[in-house]
Amino acid sequence: MLSFEAAKNWLPKSHRAERLAAFVVVIGMAVFEFAYARAGLFASIGRLALADDLIGGIFSGLFLLLTLWLFYRSILLAFTSNFAVCAFVLLILAFILATEFSYLRSIGRFTVTSDITYAITATSDQRAYSFAAFFSFAWLPAIAIIASLSIYFYSTRRERTGSKALLRDTVIFAVSYIFLYFLAPILAGQSPYSSSFDAFAQTLVNYAISGPVAVAAPPKRTTLAQVASARRWTRE
Repeated sequence: MLSFEAAKNWLPKSHRAERLAAFVVVIGMAVFEFAYARAGLFASIGRLALADDLIGGIFSGLFLLLTLWLFYRSILLAFTSNFAVCAFVLLILAFILATEFSYLRSIGRFTVTSDITYAITATSDQRAYSFAAFFSFAWLPAIAIIASLSIYFYSTRRERTGSKALLRDTVIFAVSYIFLYFLAPILAGQSPYSSSFDAFAQTLVNYAISGPVAVAAPPKRTTLAQVASARRWTRE
């Protein structure tokens, strides 16, 4: 029979407290997002529709687990990094949460690729109005908890990671979401969102791949074989 001590040997020895805290934060965010706007992990699980498409539902579930793990890695990076990297990650997380929760408040959904196009093409007055009317502060308690835990772990732990860990995780995020961009429509038929972090990342990667291509290569005009001549109308 496997003992508790033997089971502990399978767990990573470094940053165990940070790993547990990051896991609790991710699950807490899933509960919070569902309670706030019926969005995120639990809403996506409810839409898997395994009875209608078993294979697609299984792959969708696997993709949800993948993106949830990526969100977990971002939180863990904030908990285990040095001051500069931690501050950078917290700023990125704050921006993501502010953006996604503002869209939840105004539209009732996370961002999609077209939202970036609208934001870029909007006038400064339109951006100012949207910010004033629809900006949400619901994300502040979440980022306050993450920042407080980051400060706690920074002040109690000597072993910290640096820019190499940030670069490593950035590569992992990029490769994973590019993988998701191409395979999710084929294997799952959809791109379910596990969190606000996941929605923002998918939106950003989708736009980076498809947005500039669509702008640089607009649809070609259809060449007509015969052009109709204009008719001249006269009064009788």
